[in-house]
Amino acid sequence: MKNRIFISHSSYDKEVVKILSELVKRVSLNQIDSWFSNDTDVKGGFTVGANWYDTIIKNLKLSQVVITFITPNSNSQPWILYESGYADALKECILVPTKFSIDMKDISLPLQHKQIYNLAGVEDLHIFLSKLLDLFDIRYDKEIFQDLVQKYLKRMRESFKMIETEGSDVLADKLEKKLNYCFENRIINQTDNKVTKYEIIIEYDLGKWNKKEYITIDSVSMVQDI
Repeated sequence: MKNRIFISHSSYDKEVVKILSELVKRVSLNQIDSWFSNDTDVKGGFTVGANWYDTIIKNLKLSQVVITFITPNSNSQPWILYESGYADALKECILVPTKFSIDMKDISLPLQHKQIYNLAGVEDLHIFLSKLLDLFDIRYDKEIFQDLVQKYLKRMRESFKMIETEGSDVLADKLEKKLNYCFENRIINQTDNKVTKYEIIIEYDLGKWNKKEYITIDSVSMVQDI
């Protein structure tokens, strides 16, 4: 049987997970294959016409290790918890929760009760990689891979920052469209009814951004004022 790991993750984190997958392949000298659902490689992820549920279950069963990649984007996501629970119940599979850019206290139950490896620091990443490779009886040489790990960690951090920046831009765009809609369809259409002031509720859920706000709009309000 091939040495295989399954990485459970949020689609928001797919680029970071891809970098992590590449790193594992490099330090294991191509002795460990990784599978994750958002892999865009020709032979990775879902094949054309595949049943996504059956594919996930199949790859969970084929993997000796399942890594749960916990970030503000994936924390508390039902599907991540499902995959982790399924893996933990498999007799010949080891569940390895990891965290990136999230505090331990914020990690949801029941994963919080597991041994969780931090991937956000160089030394922490070395520890994780050595432990992971040891599960497959592969020797990990910290000195040889020192520069490589630093390089890949830098890429992971930069990729995650891009996710946060893009998330903020998308959020701002959604809010502006929502406000424009409200102005066009509420204030303009209801002018004859002499509507002078009202409240709207704006709910947004974008990865780690999850919030509900009440905004008051009157007849002289402008989008930029809101």
